[in-house]
Amino acid sequence: MATTGATIGNDEGIRSSGKTLWRGKESVATVTLTAVLTLAQTATTEAFIGIVDPLVLPLATMPGTQRFAGLRYDASASANWFTNNGDGAANTTGDTGIAASTSEITLKMAWGASNIIYSVNGSTTNTITLNRPTEDRGYEIWMFLQTEANAAKTIYIDKVLVELT
Repeated sequence: MATTGATIGNDEGIRSSGKTLWRGKESVATVTLTAVLTLAQTATTEAFIGIVDPLVLPLATMPGTQRFAGLRYDASASANWFTNNGDGAANTTGDTGIAASTSEITLKMAWGASNIIYSVNGSTTNTITLNRPTEDRGYEIWMFLQTEANAAKTIYIDKVLVELT
């Protein structure tokens, strides 16, 4: 569980802090990240879960051009969860078509050599081939929650699973 303070822009982040994931090394073709979580509130809330280049943590703005990939919800932009990824120079954002709610949700991304496949609650929503992180380096898992109002926000994280295949 993570809870923000009650001031606009206040955020809380959870990251793997130095524990990096390498795709393309030691026969790892795909890094799959699965998270089961619940937003306690959706109004004036922003959330992200994914992988980021630890050399540019934290993500100062979303969407950004840093090397990262993940699923993001931003109530000020849309009612839906979005895919968001950057390659260090440009980014790609895609609508999953799945509305954020206060019900439990399973978010998944499979980051492979030629694409990133995103799914929500077991259904594939987006396959991204552009502006993906491809640089041969370690990436960290990062989750954050931010309030866009003078009210605290909470996220309940039931499970985070990383598979290297």
